[in-house]
Parts: sequence; C-alpha cells; structure tokens
Amino acid sequence: MNIPNESGLALGILSAPVLVYYLAKKSRLAVKILEKAPKQDAWGYIDNLAPGDVIAYFPTDGKDYGHTAFYIGDGRVACHSICRWGEDFDQPAGSSLVTLLHIV
Repeated sequence: MNIPNESGLALGILSAPVLVYYLAKKSRLAVKILEKAPKQDAWGYIDNLAPGDVIAYFPTDGKDYGHTAFYIGDGRVACHSICRWGEDFDQPAGSSLVTLLHIV
C-alpha cells in the first residue's frame, strides 16, 4: 500500500484521518461497514469484521478521526499505544463514534 507522503519526511504523515480517507475513498482498499455510529450500536456489526480490519474512532468534539486500531477478532483491537493489546473495541474513552472498515 502506498500512502501519499504529504510531509516530505521519509515515512510521511499517517494520521487517523489520512488513513481513513485513503483506505475508504482514495484507494478503495476498504469498504465502510458502519460510518460514524455510536459505539454501542457498533456491537451489532462487529461480526462483519475480520482480523486486520480497521476501526476508526471519531472524538466527542467532532473535529476529525482521532485514533485508529486494528481489529484482531473476538471484539478486541490492537494498537501501538501502551496497554492496548486485546482491549475491547469500544475503547478509547472520549471517542463517541466509530467507523468500521473492512479491508478488501
């Protein structure tokens, strides 16, 4: 996957909003299963995800996606922040909405 480098740095800027935009709109590598839905509603769709799919968290302030995580199965996610391997997908606190992206 070639994510555009908008910063001039070797690795570019891979922020949550850029990743969601690139996967769902620009590259068409992902299909949105659910978009900006309340976390409690997303439990009904979680079985449609496969390990490696992306969950994007939209913060309560509603500015833009603030966090992404990879789905690892069983309603759990993995991400690079500390103590976040195997957490329930409906974390982190402060994000009231989620977008579920199935990688195709």
